[in-house]
Amino acid sequence: MKRYYTILFLAFCFHSVNAQVKRSFIYEGTSIEFIAQNNRMQNIFSFPGMKAFIIIGDSSKSLIDIYTSDKLRQFPVSGTNDYACFYYLKDTNLLNNTTIKKFLKGFVNQNYESDYIDRNSVNLVWQTNKHRIPNYIFTKPDTIISSKFILNDSDSISDRSYIFSTPEQIWDESKSSANITSYLVPSFLEMEENEKLRKEELNKMNEKNGGIYFQFTNGLHYINKESKTEIDSSIALDFTKFKTIWNINIGYSFTPRLFSTIDFAFIYTGEQKNINSVTFNNNGGITVSGSGYVGAMIRYGLGMGWRPYSRNRLDILLILAAGQLTAKAGGGSVSRTIGGSGNSNSTEINQKNEQTNYYNLSTGINYRLNSFFYLNGNIQYNQSKLKQPIGSVNAFTGLSINGGFGFTIPTKKKNN
Repeated sequence: MKRYYTILFLAFCFHSVNAQVKRSFIYEGTSIEFIAQNNRMQNIFSFPGMKAFIIIGDSSKSLIDIYTSDKLRQFPVSGTNDYACFYYLKDTNLLNNTTIKKFLKGFVNQNYESDYIDRNSVNLVWQTNKHRIPNYIFTKPDTIISSKFILNDSDSISDRSYIFSTPEQIWDESKSSANITSYLVPSFLEMEENEKLRKEELNKMNEKNGGIYFQFTNGLHYINKESKTEIDSSIALDFTKFKTIWNINIGYSFTPRLFSTIDFAFIYTGEQKNINSVTFNNNGGITVSGSGYVGAMIRYGLGMGWRPYSRNRLDILLILAAGQLTAKAGGGSVSRTIGGSGNSNSTEINQKNEQTNYYNLSTGINYRLNSFFYLNGNIQYNQSKLKQPIGSVNAFTGLSINGGFGFTIPTKKKNN
């Protein structure tokens, strides 16, 4: 006998916990909690095209009280036309005569996207008869709400400016209610396809949320013509002739839209050596004259990125970074005489080093190949003015076009 009562108690607790679904609706930055339920299968909203009841209770009551006092959900179901979703809200200041339509439009759209309700039959029911209920919403045609009611079980009604209805009347009238705007009702196939796409989008967004990415690109950097100076004869290096730039970015996604990045890029000229002349001297010796140079630009900094658009495999990115830029260059001439009356060497080497701050604006596209790897293409504009010219330029300001690949490493999982 004790075992029977234990099972009965656990069953009651299970029913109480699972008798309703708590959700939230964000309206103008405010989170509004509500309860969702249906009369087909509790907590399972997998049947498309069910009519909807938005039931608004007194703000002094709890959502559970508003939910349990509702009789509409308890009417017997005689066929698929009686299937309905019920949404229970508290009466709030957001439901006044200037915001209620905007509020209801967003609320209905959210529940259509989650439960695929029939937007041709959305019924608004007020459990409260507070005087601040906008009177006009119960008389004018509406493209969002099919029918509007104020509930009253009592025969004694003090306020006759509104039309009050019993639960029975509301239930009967909802069977024939229709919106003045005709909406398509999704099929099972459309619902399943939308759910599949939604899960894919959620998975992709979750991969970005809390993930580390590594990106490698290279391209061509074009220094502005205004930044070109006279040829640096002491080094004989012209940075404008070396356009190949290498980029390495490491970042972390705080949210699916916002991420940070470590920006690193460099240009390297390589060691360039030239033999300028070979002279045979009268005394039988040979004099060889040559020149050479080497240079590099390195920049490193931090930045913030934003994904203004993300769809399927495609992401559009916008990144702003800033940091330190260092340019180094060295070069000169060498002359060596061999043979004849003796050997001699002459060397003249010059070195320069410049540092400045840089600002880099980048816009690009990521195309995901799978959950980890993606391709990237981007255009960057770099602003970096040098105090003194180096390598025949006084700035590395200019545009670069880059392409490459990257991969992501998720660091935490999200519950869809």
